[in-house]
Amino acid sequence: MALDRDRPGPPTRDVLGDWTLTCGVVALVLVIVPVIGDVLAAPVAVVAVALGVVGLVREHRGGPLHTWRTLVGGLLGAAALLLVVAMFAATGGVG
Repeated sequence: MALDRDRPGPPTRDVLGDWTLTCGVVALVLVIVPVIGDVLAAPVAVVAVALGVVGLVREHRGGPLHTWRTLVGGLLGAAALLLVVAMFAATGGVG
């Protein structure tokens, strides 16, 4: 039984990987914004990590072979999330 990725044809587009990478980069950029950046970066970082997990599971089950976008986006989201937690711990929370 041939998988979709084994069939000849045009390359598939990895939209999930693109979204994951975009969310990861945006979250990492938002972390450096003073005052409101941490609050804005946290949900975007969670979305990046969630999309990264979904993308890796999907790729493992036979989806498109664009793992690097999904992996890098998820790792950037995780790094942004760790920075947000570190900032909240260092400053004593919100307010």
